[in-house]
Amino acid sequence: MTVTREHLVSLTAILLLTLVNIFGLRRGAVLQNIATWAKFAAIGTLVILGIAVGKGSWGHYSIALPSSPTAPFILSGIGVALIAVFWAYDGWVYITWVAGEVKDPQRNLPRSLMLGLLIVGTLYLAINAVYLYALPMTEIAANTAVAQAAAVSMFSAGAARWLALMIAVSCFGAMATAIMCGARVYYAMAEDGVFFRGLAKVSPRWHTPARSLVLQGVWSAALALSGGYNALFTYVMFMMVLSYALTVGALFVLRRKMPDAPRPYRCAGYPWLPALYLLIGGIWTVNAVVQKTQEALWGVVIVAIGIPFYIYWKRTQRTDKPAEAATAK
Repeated sequence: MTVTREHLVSLTAILLLTLVNIFGLRRGAVLQNIATWAKFAAIGTLVILGIAVGKGSWGHYSIALPSSPTAPFILSGIGVALIAVFWAYDGWVYITWVAGEVKDPQRNLPRSLMLGLLIVGTLYLAINAVYLYALPMTEIAANTAVAQAAAVSMFSAGAARWLALMIAVSCFGAMATAIMCGARVYYAMAEDGVFFRGLAKVSPRWHTPARSLVLQGVWSAALALSGGYNALFTYVMFMMVLSYALTVGALFVLRRKMPDAPRPYRCAGYPWLPALYLLIGGIWTVNAVVQKTQEALWGVVIVAIGIPFYIYWKRTQRTDKPAEAATAK
């Protein structure tokens, strides 16, 4: 395997962000906030300048719709395209991974989820509106670097370089969030006894899940060196959407099995909205299996590798509890 410049940049970013998060939650939060606001400022500048002084045409919004016989194929293609869209939006769930460190989570978690989705959705719609203003749909469909092509069309090649820097900042900010939040999942799993117990320890000096962050950094570096970015995010998004659907399905099961359990969070629109989510998520999942069979199966295989370990740790939990009880007596 050849290690390219892109690999080295990715590895450096992973190392830097892992170290920053090990050395304290506050440092990681500050870095994440800086990267996020820099990204917002750059996107806002592109949108405002693009519409105000950029060279483009509102005529690009006139799109000829396909005839009805091809509609099923169009919908299937949209389903595949949504893999990348889901990848872009998927950071909405990260706040729940650090819920244990959020002040007044019952109030702030729902607000963060709704406000985050609203802000991200607005920004994405705005910047895509600028892309379509700059380029006709045929060029957008044929171009793998739409942002740079739009900047060149509206301004100049120099502007495209600045936009490439903005995209790098955006990716860096997303990585900062993922590294901070992801390590908390492994830490929580270890605390629950379904992962390596050593990962449940918090650094006595920095008060962060340092071991979890190190393990995550090593695994992330291995994935970065694999070189298959498009395949990787397809694996991830297929299993993420499937896991979301299974989680929503569990809502129905648990409400039936545990009708008297305390529920500090309300589920608006129950049972119709969760049922609609299951329907849409199920259709998308089946379409992904049909259209991206290899990636979907690899996603299942990667997750399935963890099943024997989960069973082992659950059995270890059951054998440890009687021993602890006997010791206590």
